[in-house]
Amino acid sequence: MKIQELPEARRKVILWVVIAVLGGLLFFWWGKNVTESLESASLLEVPKELQESIQRTKEEFIFPTFDEIEIPEEVLQELKEYGQSQGQ
Repeated sequence: MKIQELPEARRKVILWVVIAVLGGLLFFWWGKNVTESLESASLLEVPKELQESIQRTKEEFIFPTFDEIEIPEEVLQELKEYGQSQGQ
């Protein structure tokens, strides 16, 4: 007997059973992988790893202080002129 020959209600039941079985298998597989990941990860090492990552990021981005910034006189003059024209 072909599935196409069955009544529509029975075909829908078969479809939902197949979907539920596949969903259950995927959920079980996902849960198994999550538990393995959590068991292999040490919760005490996570903050240390984050701190090291943040430190590396800080070292990569070094910004100058205000004293180290040099603005050419031409640019300063243009800014002064712009400020005066905006103030009128």
